[in-house]
Amino acid sequence: MYRNVASIFFPVFVIGFLIMSYWGYGEKQEKDKILVQAENQYQSAFHSLSNRVDKIQSEIGRSLAVNSERKLSKSMLDIWRISHTAHNDVGALPLGLLPLQKTEDFLTRTSNFTYQVAVRDLSKEPLTKKEYETLQKLYGSATKIKNELQKVQGKVLSDNIRWLDTEKLLISNKEPKDNTIIDGFNTIEKHVADGDKIDWGPNGDNSKERLQKKMERNMKGPTMDKTKVEERALQFMAIKKKDQYQVTTTENGEGKLVPSYHVRIEPKNGANGSLLQLDVAKRGGQILWMMNHRQIGEPRLNLEQAHQKALQFLAARGFSEMQVIKSHQYGNVAQFIFIETINDVLIYPDEVTVKVALDDGSIIGYQGEPYAISHHSRQLPPAKLTLTQAKKEVNPRLSIEESRLVVIENELGKEVLCYEFTGSMNQVTYQIYINAHNGDEEEVIELKNWDDLL
Repeated sequence: MYRNVASIFFPVFVIGFLIMSYWGYGEKQEKDKILVQAENQYQSAFHSLSNRVDKIQSEIGRSLAVNSERKLSKSMLDIWRISHTAHNDVGALPLGLLPLQKTEDFLTRTSNFTYQVAVRDLSKEPLTKKEYETLQKLYGSATKIKNELQKVQGKVLSDNIRWLDTEKLLISNKEPKDNTIIDGFNTIEKHVADGDKIDWGPNGDNSKERLQKKMERNMKGPTMDKTKVEERALQFMAIKKKDQYQVTTTENGEGKLVPSYHVRIEPKNGANGSLLQLDVAKRGGQILWMMNHRQIGEPRLNLEQAHQKALQFLAARGFSEMQVIKSHQYGNVAQFIFIETINDVLIYPDEVTVKVALDDGSIIGYQGEPYAISHHSRQLPPAKLTLTQAKKEVNPRLSIEESRLVVIENELGKEVLCYEFTGSMNQVTYQIYINAHNGDEEEVIELKNWDDLL
């Protein structure tokens, strides 16, 4: 009888074993795909940073050689644009535990300094001797950073070094940290320390201080420990069965503007889901950033359907009065930038970005740091100028198509109520910002395609 029983259950056991093995293999393949996607994103950000620093160094050298105000102004604008984007590349690297404060500060100050030079009339206010000396020192610092990045880039490519391995090493807090990437960026930090001797002028070094003050003023709430941070992250991701996930929380390094924790949420063996990464503010527990490393299938939703999914996501997390100002679809992902509104007035500093997977409408990306830093209770004063009066301050050659009241931050970091006029001239679209209290032209922005704006 036992033989008969065995003859019946043995094939069942074998089939079950094969099914479980196949399922486990499929799970491993899915996880491997996610890791490959994350590694590719890190590699792309690093190589982009290296190329942009190369361009910054080259353009600074060019600015030292030119002899016309027009060419110098163009060089300053190019350096400003590239350094601003390079700063974003640094933020996209998995180096939250590695201090990169001086590198980020160098790029920010370079951006601010070159912008202030570019926007003035150089024929009336030419480059001063101190500013020329500043450019020379910038060239020296940029050269050192470029050379070190190229060394790291060469080693990464020749030795096939993985950024994910570097991230694990940083998280482990094990000594010694003998790693090409870590050593390279530590060397860069030492080189950039020379930038402390640079005379940035009255407007070159105040951006970060302004952000710090704004953060201290607006980001309120209790200081969070790791347990509370993990609870906040799980709540934000609507995860109730937390026993099915492995949660790892580490403190982000000093290079981050907002003191925060980095949370990794990984499904345990047999649990459905994908790798989730979040940055959570220490004070108040605001979610600053989130990425869902899931494989995305073929698009099934259109842009409007994805927009509704993004609105639902925000509403469920306490964002009630949000309006989308930019939307873009690339491949199987839709990206939306939302701005808070008060009585139909757009509050530009209060910005969040949401990425939606177009196969099922799930949220795969979130950037909320600008909102966390800028958001506070506001009492908007009424505009002193009417729409008609403000319109008179706009270039009469501009064909105005839209207008609305908005709040922007001016060059000094102060919030200003403005009339935003969108119009075209010479087949180019512009947005003009006229101060609603005194009629000053606060800002003029040329609208290009999405990729140019990012």
